Amino acid sequence: MAQPLELPASTAYSRKNPFLAEITRSEHLTSAGSLKDTRHFVVNLAGSGLSYSPGDSLGVFGRNPPELVEDVIGLLGFDPETVLKKP
Repeated sequence: MAQPLELPASTAYSRKNPFLAEITRSEHLTSAGSLKDTRHFVVNLAGSGLSYSPGDSLGVFGRNPPELVEDVIGLLGFDPETVLKKP
């Protein structure tokens, strides 16, 4: 069983204060054509004071490079100032 994660008070990473880590490797574990997509990810936690053990949970919030977002918006002809609302 994994040990509880204990953080120093100065490093209180949480859902509201996430540590911005980089995924350094992603490998497919399932065969091509499989109905499932199972992967092995390697996450760089250097400088965070965090450790991860098998069985621990991890939240991932994707980010796109701003330059890529601007390029896609331009290619699609969208107005970048348009405000979108949830239905």
